[in-house]
Amino acid sequence: MSEESNIAGIPAPNKKVVQYMKDHGMPTRILEGMSAIGWFSDIPSPLNPNSTLAEIHEYVALTETGSDSIFNLPNVMTYANNLLEEVKEEEIAIKGVDGNDIPIIINSPKHFTPKKAILFIHGGGMCVLSAKGGTYRAWTRLLAKDGLIVASVDFRNSSGNGARAPFPAGLNDCVSALKWLSDREEVEEITVHGESGGANLTIATCVRAAKQGIAQDKVTGAAPWAPYIAGPAVWGNWEKADFPSLRDHNGAGIPVDQLIYYAKTYTPNKADWKTGEAWPLWLKDEEIELLPPMSMHVNDLETLRDEGIAFYKRLAQAGKIVSLQNHLGTTHALHVYAPIFNAFDITELSAKAISAFALRNN
Repeated sequence: MSEESNIAGIPAPNKKVVQYMKDHGMPTRILEGMSAIGWFSDIPSPLNPNSTLAEIHEYVALTETGSDSIFNLPNVMTYANNLLEEVKEEEIAIKGVDGNDIPIIINSPKHFTPKKAILFIHGGGMCVLSAKGGTYRAWTRLLAKDGLIVASVDFRNSSGNGARAPFPAGLNDCVSALKWLSDREEVEEITVHGESGGANLTIATCVRAAKQGIAQDKVTGAAPWAPYIAGPAVWGNWEKADFPSLRDHNGAGIPVDQLIYYAKTYTPNKADWKTGEAWPLWLKDEEIELLPPMSMHVNDLETLRDEGIAFYKRLAQAGKIVSLQNHLGTTHALHVYAPIFNAFDITELSAKAISAFALRNN
């Protein structure tokens, strides 16, 4: 059971979940910070298996508003903006394959033009959030500070920001952004990188681009972090799935029984639930062969850990893996959200892992 919160308006944390996180090594400063903003709380959801798509969209809109307020806290924005002392930023729009405008945020070092680039794809389950969020501004500016062009694609969401654009809209936007980036003369190498839903799109973008012959002379790697890749075919029966982390870490930030509702906005057509480009856990062997060298990251204390590890094993068998890092004591995509809790060192050290992969000699 939950105890009462000491902060007005913030739901109380679930004491059992908090103790579990503590026992399994979550740093105290992170545990306290997450608890203080209701990260481990018991909040009943109005959704159920009979909820309509319209009801899911309505609920998503409420949760996105809450997420936006946290990801753009004053301390987060101050940290992100201070990075502009060394990084320049430009916002443009490109045309997508569907004829739509796709916002792109470009960060790069102020005093030289790198030859290596990252296409960054933000998280949010392909459903919510934006590359314009403060936490993502900070993350991409850190990567650029290390000597990279970083292009963040603000793809169409399947629900958030009123987009209502299901699969393959977001994927189409990411592939369009990859083609645009690869067409820039100064860019010689590209690493595709994203976390959570962005990790899903990282993998799917590489596969779709390879099938279409896009950027294959320039894509040298991909770095998915905390991949959200199993989809409704697994999450709809999570209590019996072959991934213990779905049960062991339920309530550690992503309520497992809610995953399927967000996923349904991305793939409302059940025929897509085992389509690899929608949910990469289901990629065929011949599609795995299309992937570039991969650096995988998973968070140890989160629900999606085991599907990420399962995918890593397939990559390893195919000779596609460069490295796997299991970040102990962390929950879902903490590296991006750490500035919320003033844990800037976690974000900075994590960024070094991605930039080192992108800057490596091939």
